[in-house]
Amino acid sequence: MRARDDDLLRTLHAEHGAALWSYVVGLTAGDGTRAQHVVEETLLRAWRAPWLLTQPGVSARGWLFSTARHLASDGTGRSRPGLHVAEQRKPGSARGVPAPTTAPDRQLVLAALRGLAPEHREVLVECHFGSASVAQAAERLGLPPAEVKARIRDALHALRRAVTELGGRP
Repeated sequence: MRARDDDLLRTLHAEHGAALWSYVVGLTAGDGTRAQHVVEETLLRAWRAPWLLTQPGVSARGWLFSTARHLASDGTGRSRPGLHVAEQRKPGSARGVPAPTTAPDRQLVLAALRGLAPEHREVLVECHFGSASVAQAAERLGLPPAEVKARIRDALHALRRAVTELGGRP
């Protein structure tokens, strides 16, 4: 992890950690273990895609709370034997695309994302990194849900190709 990434996590935790924890405990009906997993996964997603938090008009707090709400509602954060939080994925997420869990993997995926067509990148940012549902992404992007699904499919194929071309594993 680079120093800048470490600073980002410290800042996010310092500014929003207590409020996020309280919010997630409420979402998980007081299940502290599950709440901890949801908060960890939320912060992990922020670490994986820090550019999402610096886009114009994006509130870091709003993004964190929205992501946590989505994770709590889709079951992420439930304790699962043998599955680390970094390996958890929401249903329908980017299967077959390596999760960027180390700095070199992360840099590879970021480079591959930068090479995607804008319409592919925006649906991946919304649905995979931003944790939006297809319906939410369709509303935000002003597209029919079927078009969002088609773009996600095409974007994942393009991302796999780009990762492979950059020397990563598909």
